[in-house]
Amino acid sequence: MCLRGMNSFSPGKLVEVAKDLKNPGPWENYLKANATDTTRLTNTFKDAGGYLFRF
Repeated sequence: MCLRGMNSFSPGKLVEVAKDLKNPGPWENYLKANATDTTRLTNTFKDAGGYLFRF
C-alpha cells in the first residue's frame, strides 16, 4: 500500500492509496455496476472522505 500526502504547507492534504490486487477484474466489474461517482476512472474509486484508491 502506498500513502502519499501532497502540499505539506496546505491544511488540506491530497492522499492517494494504491492497492495491488492479484485479480482486479471482479472488483472493477462491481464498481462499474454500483459506483455513483461519474468521474471514476478504471481501477479507481473514491471513498466518502474523498480519498482516491487505485487498484
